[in-house]
Amino acid sequence: MHDAISLLKTLRRNWTLLSKTKCSGTIAVVDLAFSTQFKVSYPPPEIWFERQYTFLDLTETTARELLGRPFVKFTGDGALIFAKEDAAQPLKFVKFAEVLCKKISDINTEHYSSKQLRIQFKCVLDHGSNIYVLPNGDPNGTVVDRAFRIIGHLPPDTIAASSDFYNLARDHAIKNKFTLAGKAYLRGVSEDWQSIYVLNCIDGFSTELNVEHRNREALADIWEMGPSDRPIWVISGAIHQPLDTASSSYSMQHGDTNALIEIVQTLSRVYPDRSIQVVNSEEYLRRNGASLGNDLVSIGGPDFNKVSEKVLTKGPLHFSAKPKSTYDDSTLSTSGERFDTGRDEKGIITSDPAVFLKMSGAFLEDRFLYVVMGNQTQGTYAAASLFGISSPHLLANHEFLKEKGLLKSKKQFAIVTVAEIVQDYAEPICLPKANQLRLVRM
Repeated sequence: MHDAISLLKTLRRNWTLLSKTKCSGTIAVVDLAFSTQFKVSYPPPEIWFERQYTFLDLTETTARELLGRPFVKFTGDGALIFAKEDAAQPLKFVKFAEVLCKKISDINTEHYSSKQLRIQFKCVLDHGSNIYVLPNGDPNGTVVDRAFRIIGHLPPDTIAASSDFYNLARDHAIKNKFTLAGKAYLRGVSEDWQSIYVLNCIDGFSTELNVEHRNREALADIWEMGPSDRPIWVISGAIHQPLDTASSSYSMQHGDTNALIEIVQTLSRVYPDRSIQVVNSEEYLRRNGASLGNDLVSIGGPDFNKVSEKVLTKGPLHFSAKPKSTYDDSTLSTSGERFDTGRDEKGIITSDPAVFLKMSGAFLEDRFLYVVMGNQTQGTYAAASLFGISSPHLLANHEFLKEKGLLKSKKQFAIVTVAEIVQDYAEPICLPKANQLRLVRM
């Protein structure tokens, strides 16, 4: 107990001292790209160390030339540079980034002309008023944390800036040097996605986020959810067999299982801090009653998913038994157009409708409801993959929705298309190239 009280007193005393060092300032985080891979490819220290030392030396000398007397700390294969605020600071830091690019370009031409040896780097510029300075001059606080988070979203050869730095730059006639690259979720910094800007005046440098984070940004645009105070429900269908009715057990067809995995992985990537509850439809209704007032994704059609059956009574899509069908196939119809499961002469499935439905509104209490389904299990997986993390066409499909005006907040719509099935495998669907496609706006 005595030790705990002593520790609290020490922490309070240190915080009192640290709080007095709060200031406004600008930082640059600079990182040597592919440094670990380079060490693996060229293990002799005289090779990788000389290259790393050259990069860090250029970074430090450039900072001291242009930023006066900044604090510079090396972070392994990178550096953190900090200067307290002055009137010309944004101009100075942008100039620092531009000059560093030029110096590294020159050294690459002179000494590292080989593609394998060429120095590539990333840099983030940030600014804020909640910086706390340790006795040795080391800055700490959310501004520093944010810059280190942003750098993980960048491809090599990119100079980026936070929205706070960009807003500061707008007042110093350097606004046109920046382009909005996109938005990113910065864990531990904010629950809101943060805008990231990039310097657009360096030849050969990227003006986009890296592909992984562009995919994540696209997913966040598509999978809109309500406030984070409730879990996201992922609801599967149940297929009851006569022999297991008594034990209330259920099984899922393989396409629905793959769809479930795809949806859970996708939502986990977009909402890493949200609880995700995975249940079958009967369990959901038992625990929530008839309420659809949750963020939920229902997987599979009305034949086996009672939540999907309930949702479809409120939407524009209709399922009915296919007349005279040997295989008990259902037929999907919307606005008078029918979408059937295709089969060859042996009865093997060759195509199947894929449906993606998004609904919101008063009855959902500011929540969002999605249904992904097909006539058959293959179409269900194809529907889940339309906007899934594993889709090779994710960015193209996202751009398609954007062009059609379907990415506006609380926009309700349904997409009905057809997946080609090859040996029971659903081919990924690229919406701009889909042969059969119906958009239903609600």
